[in-house]
Amino acid sequence: MGQTLRGSFIIIMLALGLLFALYVLPTFHILLSRRSGGGAKLGWALINLVFPIFGWGVFLVMTQSERDRIKQKRNVEQYLRA
Repeated sequence: MGQTLRGSFIIIMLALGLLFALYVLPTFHILLSRRSGGGAKLGWALINLVFPIFGWGVFLVMTQSERDRIKQKRNVEQYLRA
């Protein structure tokens, strides 16, 4: 009987770990990301809490990374100088 409980415990812990990885980590990524700020960041986090993986995927597609924003700003400045 002890082995059965140990096996069940391992399965439950794996399921909780998977839930944490798929549900909580993307939300933390959104909250700590520099891709958005203020109320938009809170909105993205709430969307991600309701639709975890879908919300995170849309967040990554719809928002620019800081590196891309800097590159785009530099290109616009060069265009305006020309």
